[in-house]
Amino acid sequence: MVRIHFTAEDLGRITLRVTLGPLAQSVLALGALGRSGVAPHGPWRSRVTAQLRGQPALAGLLTAGPVDGLSVLLEDPARSAALLGLWRVAVAPYWDRMAGQLTAECAVRGRAAMSEGVPALLSTLHTRIEWSAPVLELPGQDLTVRLRGRGLVLCPSLFPLPSGGLFLDGDRPALLFAAPPDRATAEWIFGAAAEGPGALGSLVGHTRAAVLRELTATRSTGELAERLGISPAGASQHTTVLRHSGLIATRRVRNRVLHSLTPLGQALLRGRSWTTAPAHRAHTASADQPR
Repeated sequence: MVRIHFTAEDLGRITLRVTLGPLAQSVLALGALGRSGVAPHGPWRSRVTAQLRGQPALAGLLTAGPVDGLSVLLEDPARSAALLGLWRVAVAPYWDRMAGQLTAECAVRGRAAMSEGVPALLSTLHTRIEWSAPVLELPGQDLTVRLRGRGLVLCPSLFPLPSGGLFLDGDRPALLFAAPPDRATAEWIFGAAAEGPGALGSLVGHTRAAVLRELTATRSTGELAERLGISPAGASQHTTVLRHSGLIATRRVRNRVLHSLTPLGQALLRGRSWTTAPAHRAHTASADQPR
């Protein structure tokens, strides 16, 4: 059992993040590929497995450890290139729709936290994750973690996780929790990737497409970096390119640099094919983040 101890300061530093970055998503996808009996990812699994077997440099990943090894894999530089290759095959073609669903999940959780309080958020992450103030317990190795003011990042996963949750310690600890889509939503998200990685992603790149999506609300460079799981320097580089392309506007307010979409950026973003989402799950609001 993993026991995460909170202080009052930690409860005020809980944030919701759509992703921990491409490498993390790749390892989560790898775990799903190794769980042949898990629905509703079956058609996606068959399609991606066939593609990987046709690429010898990536096929070896299919024999890697399950998602439990996420932190180990992320710390192994030798696997980074292969994992990014896996991202291009298993995640990137579906990422626009995945990110929309993950953003909706964060928005729902964030609104619940604002209306019912952070304890309600923590107690409803998963049936096997239990909140008994000031400790959050989840299945796993026998481990006691004291946050001591570092706060906690909560990140949903459309792919299955062991025992419903996965905890990563570090400078900013993160807890991944399972948010599996229902069958109709999964068919929409993981349907045949004949459309490729999405028109917007093909045009500007997947990370810059994600930046545009996040900028439906004004955000600072640091906020973009945190929400997308990239470095502040990387976020700054992407916003510079998008600004020079006329897609975003940047202004300084005191000591913060804030970015927002221009009319051209809004028009480009509206051109994405999101209207086919199942009506009962078609949330597109930005995630509220309890602080």
